[in-house]
Amino acid sequence: MRTLFFLLLTLIFARPLLLPSSAHAQLLEWSSTNVQALHGQGFKLTDDTQTTLTFEHVNGWKYGDNFFYIDYAIDRPGEWNFEYSPRLSLSKITGADFSCGIIQDVLLSGTWERAQGFDARLYGIGVDLRVPGFNFVQVNGYVRDNTAVDRRGLQTTVVWSRPFQVNDYKLTFDGYFDLADYEEGDVNFFTQPQLLLDIGDALGIAEEGHAFAGIEYRYWHNKFGIEGVTESVPQIMVKWNF
Repeated sequence: MRTLFFLLLTLIFARPLLLPSSAHAQLLEWSSTNVQALHGQGFKLTDDTQTTLTFEHVNGWKYGDNFFYIDYAIDRPGEWNFEYSPRLSLSKITGADFSCGIIQDVLLSGTWERAQGFDARLYGIGVDLRVPGFNFVQVNGYVRDNTAVDRRGLQTTVVWSRPFQVNDYKLTFDGYFDLADYEEGDVNFFTQPQLLLDIGDALGIAEEGHAFAGIEYRYWHNKFGIEGVTESVPQIMVKWNF
């Protein structure tokens, strides 16, 4: 199962890249890439104060969507982690209508989590929800498969993006949360909501939708699945969208 899942991820990600440019253009519907810098204090089980650089990419293509990020800890050279999450849309693949009420689409979902000494594969099913005022709301349910242990766990992931405006200031409230029954046996809750101001537009230094600054709040109950370890860290954040 682990090998099959890895091969599926590779094929989903690599196929559009291997096609001729004309075919690639037909497959890719939209994409967005950004870099982030974050700084906060109060981390657990690592250095108390951390500065992190993040590269993030998301795209939508003919049969689904892809999300990828990689974090690099400036304070601890060589320490990194990444996550790759491809999803296949059942409505796009089959041509059938899977919408019902607030459900917009149903998707096959996967995630690959990787860091030093850690490797987990997640596979399951997701739904896109139609919620007024939100750019998107996604709910994904996974089976977690950590390659280092025999026991599998479960995870629910919710992702959202909500743009809004206060007077002439444009803001976004984005984020996600994971509720996971870790393979090691302890349930944990992890969330990173972000409140960002479009400073490029507010200060007139960049086009709308490119330069952002604000805060990210990182909360992790039972960090790494360790009972009793709770992390609560507000971080200063700047982001540039390409």
